[in-house]
Amino acid sequence: MKVVIYTRVSTVEQAEKNKSLETQEKACRDYAAKANLGSVAEVYVEEGESAKTANRTQLKAMLAYCTEHRKEISDVIVWKLDRLARRTEDHIALANIFIKLGIRLHSATEVLEDTPSGKLMEHILASFAEFDNSLRSERSAKGMMARLQEGGWVHLAPIGYRNIKDTLGRPTVEPDEMAKNVQRFLKDFAKGLYNQDSAAELATTKYKIMSRSYTLVKGKRKYSKHYDKPVGKSTVYSMLRNPLYAGKITGKGIDEPIDGLHMHNALITTEEFDAIKLILTGSDKPVLRPYGKNKEHWPLRRYLKCAYCGSHLTGSRSRGRNNTYEYYHCTKCKGVKVRDDTYKHLALPREQVQKAYLNLMEGIQPSVGALRAFKEIVVRKWNMDYAETIARRQKAESDIAALDKKKHDYIEMCRVGTITDNELKDERDQIAIERTRLELELADIKQEFVSTDRVLDLAINFMANVASMWSVAQDDDRVRFQHMALPEGLTINANQKFGTVKVGLPFRQAKVLEAELVASKKTQNDSESVLVIPAGVEPAIFWMRTRCPGPLDDGTTSHCDDAFVSLLAKQACPALLTNSPSLLLSNS
Repeated sequence: MKVVIYTRVSTVEQAEKNKSLETQEKACRDYAAKANLGSVAEVYVEEGESAKTANRTQLKAMLAYCTEHRKEISDVIVWKLDRLARRTEDHIALANIFIKLGIRLHSATEVLEDTPSGKLMEHILASFAEFDNSLRSERSAKGMMARLQEGGWVHLAPIGYRNIKDTLGRPTVEPDEMAKNVQRFLKDFAKGLYNQDSAAELATTKYKIMSRSYTLVKGKRKYSKHYDKPVGKSTVYSMLRNPLYAGKITGKGIDEPIDGLHMHNALITTEEFDAIKLILTGSDKPVLRPYGKNKEHWPLRRYLKCAYCGSHLTGSRSRGRNNTYEYYHCTKCKGVKVRDDTYKHLALPREQVQKAYLNLMEGIQPSVGALRAFKEIVVRKWNMDYAETIARRQKAESDIAALDKKKHDYIEMCRVGTITDNELKDERDQIAIERTRLELELADIKQEFVSTDRVLDLAINFMANVASMWSVAQDDDRVRFQHMALPEGLTINANQKFGTVKVGLPFRQAKVLEAELVASKKTQNDSESVLVIPAGVEPAIFWMRTRCPGPLDDGTTSHCDDAFVSLLAKQACPALLTNSPSLLLSNS
């Protein structure tokens, strides 16, 4: 009989540096020789793939080989059980496959016995592997948070910096060969020379800013050592918003930006970074403020327009004898006529204006029915974009069902005497092995679907509660929310009456949906209404494809589902779904 050896390292770097693969294989070969298990038929080497999942290339190849040569292979040897799996359920599933094949599992460094106590010890070792993995993940997360709170930088350095460690071994950054280009670009932007779009175009042509390309190795990004491709627009947008260039650190566990260890290597000053933020939120000029709550205190500044001259309103305070008064006001025109030849500038109390705006936001919130239809449309679009993954899932489920039927058929054949008990046992073992393999594959596929509902619920929650979310939001989020709901701003007169309201794309489409749903309710029974959509079934709202065309931002016409998906990617995602998977970004 022959044996199979399986070795694994968890990172690409370990595989490339060959730190442990040779050691593992040598220990396994020595174990096979000492135990007189036979010659080594195959050695399967897993380079840079984690044992958190059973969907590994070499592991699947080994299982296929053992299944095909089950009469020749007697033993599988690993260096340690955690090389095979780091989840207890995966280990048990793989162990069951080996049992069905009549193959014994060995560990070169751990004692495994085919006794009740030996099985218990094996499961304990598998549980410790899972515990160790979870503990490492927790320690790593806590260590990264602690380094951030010290002012260190534990992530990939942005353009213009390289990752280093200081004299105390703490991770931080220092300027690299691209730093001067980035510094000149950021300082010029802070002077108000460009808007965001023009700056993105000039970043490569005028300032010669480059980025690093990357390749995917085992599903992970491996960046080149040198700057070798023009920087993209999205990267430029991120650079303009990154406080790291001003020497500040933000991240999980940090409520307010703190000084980084690289503060002496900052490319711009804090005042220049504040000026950039003001420009990005709509100011014509980067007016430097000695305080940091300007945008939060005046969220409608540069957003509301004077109904008489069309100029943007600004915000200011005036101090009286006993109190301070705050107004949104226009500085460009004479404004409101108070007597025959006497005019006064438009000036509106801040609290009253923001209360009126809040009432307006409440009025544009879609109905529950429209939002339900919205979710079904996005789910439908998601199903189209992820058709391949869905097809893999359906095939795995179908194959499992086919195996169950095949097992039932063999049992029936044995009952009527068509096949013997031994033949039934062989077939059942083969079916059990294949079913376990499919279940492991299906479990990995299902992980891709975990975040879908959460992402959609976040977007729908925003649309359903845009007013209350705006009222409690802080800093830039208020500005983002109001530009998503009413992107073109509003005019307002002396009586605090708003002009024509042009709502954002999602809210426009939601109004169209509401109208269709109301019309549908008038002509259908409740059981036939489009609001009653069976759970787990692709939404049958084909009427929407012909009744709901609407112009997109670029002037083209699109169906409702495409418009909603486009909106979710272009407008809702930046404020709400920053840490979510790239669910709908194919339309962005």
